[in-house]
Amino acid sequence: MREAYVSELYSNVTITKNGSPYNLFFWDRVPADAQYPYVKFTDPQVTDLVREEEKCKGDANLFHKRWLLGLQVIGKFTENAGGSGPLDDITSQILQIIIPSPNTTPLDLSPDFVITDIDLNDISKPQEERKANLVYISQTLVIEHQIQEQ
Repeated sequence: MREAYVSELYSNVTITKNGSPYNLFFWDRVPADAQYPYVKFTDPQVTDLVREEEKCKGDANLFHKRWLLGLQVIGKFTENAGGSGPLDDITSQILQIIIPSPNTTPLDLSPDFVITDIDLNDISKPQEERKANLVYISQTLVIEHQIQEQ
């Protein structure tokens, strides 16, 4: 799932940084020297959607899961310069790419799996943390997926 996200988002989510386009990095574990802004994956929450009695009947679609995957968008700026604008832009770009519309292609998990449903489950208000004259700001998106074996 994360590979599909990185593949789809890395070259398509950009901001302008120092006058040039900048592709964000997507991390499971953020290195100490990571460039801001970036996106961090949270641990997924996975639920089995197939009931035990269906498994006993030998149903062909035994793999049907509900995945909640969080994307935490994190930025940093000095108190006198900046704000949540870049995070809002990043969040908007991610949602436009990930949540299917008539103009987008859904994430491709082939050849083994297919996403049967995808939706925005939750979006947090931007959270701020101040250290010295720096402001760290973050916002978390939780995307809900239903995945089935092909």
